[in-house]
Amino acid sequence: MKSGIINELSGKKVLILGFGREGKSTYNFLRVNNVDCTIGIADKNDITDETILKSGVLFHTGETYLNAMKDYDVIIKTPGISFKDVDLTEIREKITSQTELFLKYAGHKTIGITGTKGKSTTSSLIYNMLVQSHKVLLVGNIGLPAFEMIDSYEDTDWYIYELSSHQLEFVKSSPKICALLNMFEEHLDHYVSYEAYKEAKRNIYKYQKEEDYYVYNKSMADVINGERELKQNLVAVSTEDFTNNSTYYSANEIKINVDGNTSILEVPKNMELKGIHNVYNASVAATIAKIAGASDEDILTGIATFKTLPHRLQEIGVYAGVTYIDDSISTIPAATISAVASVDNVDTIIVGGMDRGINYEELIEFIHDGKVPNVILMYDSGKQIFEKVKTDTTANVIYADDLEKAVILAVQITAKGKTCIMSPAAASYGVFKNFEERGDKFKEFVVKYTSEM
Repeated sequence: MKSGIINELSGKKVLILGFGREGKSTYNFLRVNNVDCTIGIADKNDITDETILKSGVLFHTGETYLNAMKDYDVIIKTPGISFKDVDLTEIREKITSQTELFLKYAGHKTIGITGTKGKSTTSSLIYNMLVQSHKVLLVGNIGLPAFEMIDSYEDTDWYIYELSSHQLEFVKSSPKICALLNMFEEHLDHYVSYEAYKEAKRNIYKYQKEEDYYVYNKSMADVINGERELKQNLVAVSTEDFTNNSTYYSANEIKINVDGNTSILEVPKNMELKGIHNVYNASVAATIAKIAGASDEDILTGIATFKTLPHRLQEIGVYAGVTYIDDSISTIPAATISAVASVDNVDTIIVGGMDRGINYEELIEFIHDGKVPNVILMYDSGKQIFEKVKTDTTANVIYADDLEKAVILAVQITAKGKTCIMSPAAASYGVFKNFEERGDKFKEFVVKYTSEM
């Protein structure tokens, strides 16, 4: 694996495009392995590391940093850089990434997971199931950058790679086993259209071979698969039926049939994950784990011992008689609606964040129907929703300028014995570094203002 990547980059002019965590790991890989190539680094921000500045690397920084792409043979792009307004006609074939190079040489022992929502939970569940009897490692958003996993190649049975649309956008290789969990409008600040976002996601299965496996959400087949004729082994997951090469799930049961082998699993009553959407995630994970060689016992142990990941319907505690739930990960309306359905006794919900131009009509209708007694809206997307529901709903709808003021209001109005959930249905950027920081601040404010009551 390593030798293949080194050979591919040797003798080339290599541009590291974006110098965050992944860009730095690309630089370290090239240096540690003495790859015989010319290295350039392009980033909007200045490079401040004195060691790198004195290393003989070519630097391209500032507003015009993307102009450097035309002067290199290979462009190793980091996921966060958007090409939404860039003409790639002459350079598209030069663009690669850690993800592409990793899948090209290790895709045959990689399990890939993508989807708008549920990627981290499903990836972690698969890990928890397979680790009972296999050597497995987490890669990508939930693990380490791909290039930091290369030396583990000989000792690893399966890599479990959580893949974002940004990581998949330019790949030309796919994992041996993969899942596309769902697709909703998201990241429209990064792509020219929703269709472009969907096409990036579809790359996870687009390059699979006939002997590979693709696990998908049957209820969203038209959206996630489009009109493609797929040649690989297909396993549909749904609540509707149970046939060969399918998985059926309900709140209490998961039935898997792959290649004529059937497993019937009772959903553990002590499963920490809340909501039918998480039973779906567990069903996809169980199906993939089965394909990868896990036993039924491994799968059930993996589900029963799994701990909810931070900021994903995470109960942060009961304060002054009210249960507070951090669901900061929810950045789209469908996730927020699902979150409310998964939690008992919701009396107050806090919604809002960066407005990226996605459609909020489903959430507006949900609020309009008065499903939650108190709705606190904040930031740009919250303001947009507030203007459409403030006079036309039975719910108590309030606008707050920011998260701190939203929490103060929630502490004041949420009834004892009930639940308050922060599930923003919007991105955190522009105010917070990421959804994790937003969730941490939510807990900080809850502890502070409940203690003052």
